[in-house]
Amino acid sequence: MHFICKNIVTKFAIIILFTSITGTLFAQDELSITRAIQIGLQHNFGIQIQKLEEEIALDQLNNVYKSRLPRVDLFARQLGNINNNNSPTSFVQGFYRDRGLNVGADVNWVIFEGFKAKLEKSRLEKLHQQSQGNSLLLVENTIQAIMLSYYNVLVQTEAVKVQSEAMGRSKERYLDAKFQLKHGKTSQYDVLRFENTMLIDSTNSILKEKELDLAMQALNMAMGNKHYKQYILTDEISYQKTAYHFDKLQQKMTALNRELLNQFLNLTLRRNEVGLQRASRYPEVSVNGGATQNFNATKFPEIPRIRGRNFNFYLNFSVSYNLFDGGQVSRAIQEARIQEEIESLKIEEIKQELSNELQNVITNYDTQLQIIKINEKVIQNLDKNIVLEKNRYKTGFSSLLDYRSLQQEYLNAQQTRLEAIYELLVNETEILKLTGSLTKYQQ
Repeated sequence: MHFICKNIVTKFAIIILFTSITGTLFAQDELSITRAIQIGLQHNFGIQIQKLEEEIALDQLNNVYKSRLPRVDLFARQLGNINNNNSPTSFVQGFYRDRGLNVGADVNWVIFEGFKAKLEKSRLEKLHQQSQGNSLLLVENTIQAIMLSYYNVLVQTEAVKVQSEAMGRSKERYLDAKFQLKHGKTSQYDVLRFENTMLIDSTNSILKEKELDLAMQALNMAMGNKHYKQYILTDEISYQKTAYHFDKLQQKMTALNRELLNQFLNLTLRRNEVGLQRASRYPEVSVNGGATQNFNATKFPEIPRIRGRNFNFYLNFSVSYNLFDGGQVSRAIQEARIQEEIESLKIEEIKQELSNELQNVITNYDTQLQIIKINEKVIQNLDKNIVLEKNRYKTGFSSLLDYRSLQQEYLNAQQTRLEAIYELLVNETEILKLTGSLTKYQQ
């Protein structure tokens, strides 16, 4: 007896220790949608890469005029020659050696090249803005993916609760049927049917749990987590009945939509390219100057070394103008103009596509609101019907088939409501993205 009690106490202690350890290992962190977005933006490799590219563009912009400064080269050359001159026309005859050192500096400076420096600065400014725009677009896409994954986990959590409640009701009916069987008020057939109903609902609960786990995995992926982590979501699944007006949202979209703004930058870059090609028609003015110092020594056999030196300074101006190149500059300007026109047409195309998309999203949003409203009314009625059905079954006025049909209607209404809420949130998030309002969640 003492051994048995001791063994039980030992097992109990092990259970407590295991529970404590597993509770620590599998502790769930609380997670709000704002925190999820912060983590996702920190982990996203694409955003990190885009930030580095943005730094490169900014560095090029800050150093644009440095490339227009004069170029200064310092040089030193060592000379060594061995000569054996037997030409009768040469002043120096015979065998001799020359040695020398040539040092100096050379300066080259392009003074004017058709305003290319100003145009290049403008181009780099637009490239920097474009890089920032690409970063913001990537941020928006990341925020949208995290929000939708977060909403999906909330919806799947609610779906698990609904299915769990259905299983609880089925279990209650099964236990009640077993009790009635003992007192001869029902048949073994009905008990088996109630048991099958409970088992089916139990299977559906397992499947819903699996869908919830997959949704949590998708949230981890959207947040950029290296390892799977279980979270307790602190935000509730809710929605607002917002009246969206197409005309106002379209104006906001035209002014703030990131894809459209980036396309405007592309158009500006094409116009800048036209200017750069036109600059090739201007003359180029440059200056070249420098100074050299030569030290040399000549040695003839049986004659002391003859030393000498000379200093040279030069300053040269040059003007070059492309008089004829076979029409290459004209073709380049024409191609740049065509590219500019293409970018203008792309802007109009994007505007039309975004407007159509915005109209569809608003329509879908309003449709989901109606579906939610209808199903909430259906659920209220079914809640009352389930209570009445329970009393009807006890008094013998309804059958298992009636109960199961009513329960299935309730599950379908709840599922339809949750799907409509999720689709509503999807459309709401898309409206925010189209109107350039998603970045407010970045704070």
